[in-house]
Amino acid sequence: MTELELLRFYFHESDPVLCAASGEQDSLWMGNIPSLSNRSPALKRAAMTFATLHLGKNRQAATYILEDGSVHTNADGRPDMKQVAGYVPLQDRVIERILIEFTEALVAHKKEIMSEEMDCEAVLVTSVVIYLIAMSLGPLIPLANFDGGADLFSIVRNLRQITTIISGREAQAQPPFQAPSEGSIRLPKEEALWEIVELVELDVEYSPIEKRRVKAILTKEIHSLIQLLNMDIIYKGCSHFAAWCTYWQPEFCELKEEANPYALMIICFYAAYTHMWHILFWWSDRSPEDVYYIMDHIPEEFHGYLHWPLEIIQTYEYTYEDLLSGKLREITLE
Repeated sequence: MTELELLRFYFHESDPVLCAASGEQDSLWMGNIPSLSNRSPALKRAAMTFATLHLGKNRQAATYILEDGSVHTNADGRPDMKQVAGYVPLQDRVIERILIEFTEALVAHKKEIMSEEMDCEAVLVTSVVIYLIAMSLGPLIPLANFDGGADLFSIVRNLRQITTIISGREAQAQPPFQAPSEGSIRLPKEEALWEIVELVELDVEYSPIEKRRVKAILTKEIHSLIQLLNMDIIYKGCSHFAAWCTYWQPEFCELKEEANPYALMIICFYAAYTHMWHILFWWSDRSPEDVYYIMDHIPEEFHGYLHWPLEIIQTYEYTYEDLLSGKLREITLE
């Protein structure tokens, strides 16, 4: 397709989908992409790359892989999601094209960030679209990476740094979240997260002071997840929960970089929660690979505490709507 055709497809097909997923608060902001792209080559390139991804998905003859290994063609309608085992991957040539365009978008984006005549709003929106494209490239770009190279967490945190530089405000050192109110929707299997926090008490390598410190760090991150979930419930989207890592405490970042098992177990649960976004074509079935990869860096003696994440990533019956409505939470209590 020509550039004009790709942009037209993005404006008419992709942009409405992104606005709907962004929620009421951010949809107007995301809806500015068509006008902003006129003065931002990087945003224009990023939008075209996202359109290539969207077109690649739309042109597939089948979307779902069933548990028996067969593919369910689109002509047969929506399948019984209880029988779905995954999503049909994009063709290699489409992935290759996306990688080329993605690289071009990154180069253009860096150039605009370094420019003295930078368009702040366009730079921020470009960063978001680049993040969404990166989501589609799992496992090439994993959620967390302990082997060197980029990961989704680092991309999102870089977005936060760009926002801070552009706005001229210092990033908050700690997430501004207190314990959730009594009426808040709670996380599915939240009790298991608090069990992980209490496991710290049994760690003989920690002093009493270190135990209190680590438990306090983990507690704030769980509170952060609960508050972000409830923000998405209010604004009817999934953008706040997706940005969890932008609010991380520096201390939690350190625990993650050290492959601290307690921090990684909480991240595993987060990756399992994000599996509910599989119906978004740019997310698809990347979460199972993310969970397996993170588990590989957690000592085996802790794997028994990750039964629920391993179980939930094997089903495609539930979506982020079930997460936001509290239905998934209710199911885990049964």
